[in-house]
Amino acid sequence: MASALKRIDMAQTSFNIQPCKVTASERHNKREKALSYVRSDLSHLNEWCDFLNVHLVAYDAQMRTLVKAKTGRKMQEKSRALYEGIAVIRPDTTIEDIKKLANAMHQRWGFHFVQLAIHKDEGSWQKDGTWKPNLHAHMVWDAACIPTDGILNNNKTKV
Repeated sequence: MASALKRIDMAQTSFNIQPCKVTASERHNKREKALSYVRSDLSHLNEWCDFLNVHLVAYDAQMRTLVKAKTGRKMQEKSRALYEGIAVIRPDTTIEDIKKLANAMHQRWGFHFVQLAIHKDEGSWQKDGTWKPNLHAHMVWDAACIPTDGILNNNKTKV
C-alpha cells in the first residue's frame, strides 16, 4: 500500500558558522557601533542575551589560558576558542526561540553558548523604495568546552 507524501512548505534558511571576531562581534551585536545598513528606528526590536559578565575579548583570553593549563600547550594563533553562528529567522522569532535552539544545539553537539542576539534592524532599501529586512540571530559559543571529537576542526564543521 503506497502512502501519499505530504509536501511541507518551509522558508529557506541557513546557519553560517565562522570563528568569532572577538574584537568586533560584541560591539556589532550590542549596536555599539553605527552601521550604514541599520535602521535605528527598528533597533528597539532587537533582543540580546548575555550568559557572561565579561567582554568577549576577556573571555577569549580566559579560554586560551584554560586550554594551556589543561593541555600544557598554548593555543595556536589561528585557533579560536569562540565561534559565531548566524541563523536566518522569521519576523516573529524571539530570543526565547533562539534560547531553545541554543539548548537543542547544546544537547546535540555540546555547544556552550555565551551570547545570543536577534537583529531585526538590518537590511537594505530597494530601488522601488521598499525596505528589505535582513532578519537574523547571532549565536556565540565557546568551542573550547566542546568535547574533542572533531566537531570543529580547521574551520570546517560536521554539524
